[in-house]
Amino acid sequence: MPATLFLHGQTNVRQTMNLQATLRRGPRWLCLSTPRTGWFGCVAERGTGTAAFLAMAAWAVERFPDLSLFLLNTGAHEYRFAGAHRALSQAPAPADTLAWVHLGAALAVRDRLEIRGELFDLPSADANRMTMATELLQEAARAAFRGLPGLERVTAPVTGVSEIGAIVERGYSRALAVLGIPRSFHTRADDLGEVDARLLAPVVRAHMAVVETVHRQTRPTSEDVA
Repeated sequence: MPATLFLHGQTNVRQTMNLQATLRRGPRWLCLSTPRTGWFGCVAERGTGTAAFLAMAAWAVERFPDLSLFLLNTGAHEYRFAGAHRALSQAPAPADTLAWVHLGAALAVRDRLEIRGELFDLPSADANRMTMATELLQEAARAAFRGLPGLERVTAPVTGVSEIGAIVERGYSRALAVLGIPRSFHTRADDLGEVDARLLAPVVRAHMAVVETVHRQTRPTSEDVA
């Protein structure tokens, strides 16, 4: 039978912005991105992606002196990824981009056992997460994320669920993103109790392994340089 839902609250408009940086070195680019806006505290949703983003940026600077870097921290995530759409016009051309790694939402969140309405912490990560990669990165992603609950299944990027859709639509053929949807997603329960650095570390290492693989596979030969 029909029902009516009444929602009482206030709406307001807040300003947001994109943060982006470039480090120009070689002709090929590595692009790293993550959203910066979310609901409530969004510690797991945004905190894990931000931590991974910063770790990978610091690592890439030292690890790949031959690559230029494009770093993007987007605002307006909730407005159909408006920040990403605006920033992509300033990103390196797809043909010049080795890979685009998007550090998405809730990369690693503490799992819990629920019994009779009570939750008990587990030493493992919530498996309700997925790895999305374009065809050229899927084999490397399957190898890198093997053994990480939920992330072993690598699928093509899904339109409309992450900035990765906008990235792929612009022609970036080597693109990767992880997206998690844990119990606390978009709720006030997404606080510090949801995260554990020990659960995030292997996910960051898996992202790094994908970049290592594609860098090795696409490294220019002496004939290419000549």
